Amino acid sequence: MEGDREQQFRTLGYTFWNREMVDALSAQMKRLVGSASGSGWWLELAAGTGRLAAELARSGVPVLATDDGSQEDARVGSGHRRVRCGTWVLRCSLREAVARFRPERVLVTWPPLGSGVTLDLLAGRLPGGEGVRVLVVIGERDGASELPPDPSLLPPGWTGERLPDVEQWLVGFLDPDGEAGRGEVWVYQRSELGEA
Repeated sequence: MEGDREQQFRTLGYTFWNREMVDALSAQMKRLVGSASGSGWWLELAAGTGRLAAELARSGVPVLATDDGSQEDARVGSGHRRVRCGTWVLRCSLREAVARFRPERVLVTWPPLGSGVTLDLLAGRLPGGEGVRVLVVIGERDGASELPPDPSLLPPGWTGERLPDVEQWLVGFLDPDGEAGRGEVWVYQRSELGEA
């Protein structure tokens, strides 16, 4: 069993993007496109293998996947294994991606510990991030990734809510016995009233 799990990790990365989870997330992302202007594409930060972006694209959600490749280049200090990025994943840092693409909609999957990217996007502290209207964050609270911010900590003009219909299908490689339940999926939206 352990060898099978190791092989699955090398192929799939840290999260098992199952059809139910992808379908639920895709439906939410399509709904959220209607709440923002623009062409409907999403920028994914910390995309890792890029598998989620590929699956979302197959479901009709255009996603530009970006990752700095740091987990592919060497083992990270926490003991995590290498993650091989897909050829469709653009190599750049979180901050470079936001500055370059100036997105309205952002998906952040398992934000790296210490990156501050979620709160920086919400607070408008990233060059190019001033136009972000919708932010979807997949993470967890046990220290494997940066926490999705609690709605009480949001800057003025932002609202946040969990997406339990997506969470119920989220299964990570590090979850004991492959059971779902540790991950959280949040959507944050900027209200027009909160803009300066």
